[in-house]
Amino acid sequence: MSLYVECSDALYAHDPAEQGRLRAGRPWLQDARCFTRVQVSSLALMRMVTHCVAGGREEVMGMLQGRLGGDARTLVVTSAFALPVQGTETRVNAQADANEYMVQYVQECERQGVHSEHLIGWYHSHPGYGCWLSGIDVSTQELNQRHQEPWLAIVIDPLRTMASGCVELGAFRTYPEGYTPSGAAEMSAEAAPSIPLQKQDDYGVHAHRYYALEVSLFESTADAAWMRRLQRQYWASTLASSSMRLAREYVADQVGDLLVKTESAEVAVRQERFPAVATAASWRDRGGERVSSSLPPPPPPPVSAEPESSMMGEEEEEDEEEDEETEWPAASISGRMPQAGAVTRTSPRPVQQRNARRRRNAAFCRASVTQLHRLAEDAEVATAEYLQATLTEALKEALFYGFAEERARASQNA
Repeated sequence: MSLYVECSDALYAHDPAEQGRLRAGRPWLQDARCFTRVQVSSLALMRMVTHCVAGGREEVMGMLQGRLGGDARTLVVTSAFALPVQGTETRVNAQADANEYMVQYVQECERQGVHSEHLIGWYHSHPGYGCWLSGIDVSTQELNQRHQEPWLAIVIDPLRTMASGCVELGAFRTYPEGYTPSGAAEMSAEAAPSIPLQKQDDYGVHAHRYYALEVSLFESTADAAWMRRLQRQYWASTLASSSMRLAREYVADQVGDLLVKTESAEVAVRQERFPAVATAASWRDRGGERVSSSLPPPPPPPVSAEPESSMMGEEEEEDEEEDEETEWPAASISGRMPQAGAVTRTSPRPVQQRNARRRRNAAFCRASVTQLHRLAEDAEVATAEYLQATLTEALKEALFYGFAEERARASQNA
């Protein structure tokens, strides 16, 4: 999302005739990626963020009001309102009373002539796990795009917003049914290592069914004047507030999630190395306490006459070819060694077993490296977020207390 806020009163002008002409053209039927940009008013952003932050760790949902932009490739969001829905930490469910409230709210806006634009989309929160669309979100967006285009989906992460001090927001639209995007970017747990463990299975599964839009902000001249007035009135409170104190639960959850991922990686590595023995520490939901299963330690690796090789790639293939081409003399059935000059071939079973061990070790090494890379990326993200919050608090403390001391000295001199 762009940090630049455009000041323009023209974006608030609503022309019903022009909107009817743009909608009659239905440009979204000719181009699956017709809309590429979203302009969000500061008023709508404040309403959405306030609602999502108030929801805390439970998902919340609301509706967007707006119109089509003049170029027919831009969606303009002028306002937003919350819906009385029942939410959990992983999903939000809109019931019949929410639909009734939505209809009454829109009718009242039209009657009063305030925000008389059409509904143009919906928003909901993802507390602590980023801005993307889950399978349920994709199905909801596809259903609305089929019946009430143009339609937009906005996702806000309130926990990361409070932790970083910058709004974490994403805008998305789904592709038409049967459309296959060319060169769609893959989303995986490796691409976004900060996704919590319980959401990694759903993250990226439906990435080929939707795309992200560029988001920018705008405000009117009256909004800009009110923003400046609020900044003059509450700038000291902003400096005195501690984002780390507000986000300490989020930081603790990040560290706990990293620990769970570390133990999961350890379980996977041990099971890959010793598949016959289940040795792991398990997490069980018993009042929030961690319970470790007391399992026997893994057995020592088997001792063979020759050390196992863990070569990978070309070296493994070269050794495999050497083993297949080498011929070794073998004892006869009577136990006597063959006569000199006799050529015999051994059974290929030892060679196959050795090659199977090498391939298994190579796969084990690759899996271990992947797990370690993911853990390192998780730790890097958590460390970067914590360092950013710490640096912000240090700068705010220096500015705030320095200003307070300067005012105290000035009052004493006076």
